[in-house]
Amino acid sequence: MHVRRMGFTLIEILTVMAIALMLAGLTYKVVMRAMKKAEKVEDVSDTRQGNIGALIGVIESGEGYDGLPEHLQEGKFGE
Repeated sequence: MHVRRMGFTLIEILTVMAIALMLAGLTYKVVMRAMKKAEKVEDVSDTRQGNIGALIGVIESGEGYDGLPEHLQEGKFGE
């Protein structure tokens, strides 16, 4: 006669938990790396927008490019 067991053994539960924790750890590292990269991209974008705004202000004021930093005079906007 065969006895049918119900549920999972402790080893099975611990194995599944270990696999889930490893996957969560890997996912966390990837997400954190992506967030840091997104922050850097946002900073570059903000700098570029500020540079473009400064350039537009100088152009509209009619004072010329002499007061601008060298990288803006060359047309480099935080690239």
